[in-house]
Amino acid sequence: MLMASLLVIAEIGANSTKGYPDREMGFVNFNAMSSNDDVAAFLRAQRQETPFRITVDPDITPKNFGAWHGIEQVNGDFGMSVNMFREHWLPEVPQVLGERYHVGPTPRLPGQEKRFTGTSGVSVWESAEYAPRVWTAHHFERITEDQLKDRFTTGWPALRDRVFALQGSAQPSACDSADTVRLSDLRPEFARIEASMACGGLLIYSSAVLPGWEATIDEKPAPIIEAYGRLLAVSVPAGQHIVAFRYAPRSVWLGALLTLSGLIAASVWWWISGRAESGFRGLRRPTAT
Repeated sequence: MLMASLLVIAEIGANSTKGYPDREMGFVNFNAMSSNDDVAAFLRAQRQETPFRITVDPDITPKNFGAWHGIEQVNGDFGMSVNMFREHWLPEVPQVLGERYHVGPTPRLPGQEKRFTGTSGVSVWESAEYAPRVWTAHHFERITEDQLKDRFTTGWPALRDRVFALQGSAQPSACDSADTVRLSDLRPEFARIEASMACGGLLIYSSAVLPGWEATIDEKPAPIIEAYGRLLAVSVPAGQHIVAFRYAPRSVWLGALLTLSGLIAASVWWWISGRAESGFRGLRRPTAT
């Protein structure tokens, strides 16, 4: 435990303190890590409305602004798994991933409006259009890898009702009425959506597809479609439904089982060895005098 604590302190010092600056972070000192706290406070206050994500200018300190301040960030080393998106570098992709705000000295996209400026001079820019955390669509297209880039260039909101995927299939219906969805529970590993579908369609949940994600409709397993190349989606029939997405990778349970087995085996060995030692001492004959 002591060694682990010392390693943590050394790592924090290497990335944060004045005495041990890190080259990757631009040799900044500890004071710079809190230079945009007022910007972070403004963004956290907006989360009371609806879930959203941000993008951050690469020159902002700290480098992983979102992770440092507990705000969901699209770009950055600890962002929304953008490495899972084959075309994540396209300027239109962050809007599809729910980028409501951009943090930086200038806007990332044309049309973004300034909402706040911190004491450091860094501003928060809001997009007029961005994808919600969950929505429905009634058009599906199976495409190839070569077509992926062209599909993204239309941007949001044009992509809202035009879902494309590299694999899987769906046959949504055209509706005269609008669907309604409500995100009733949102956690990093779980999402619960109350969906009222005017007709059969796709329900998209803005989280990256990774091994271990499972989907259910009314508590029955449903196949996951990788919408837009890498977002979670399921095909939902008309009517009232409860859709849930749960991240429960089997490797975690297997690791927990192996850890528990190891602890049990160690405890049994300790108990047996203690009994054997006690028994050996009990059978020892007294020394002759």
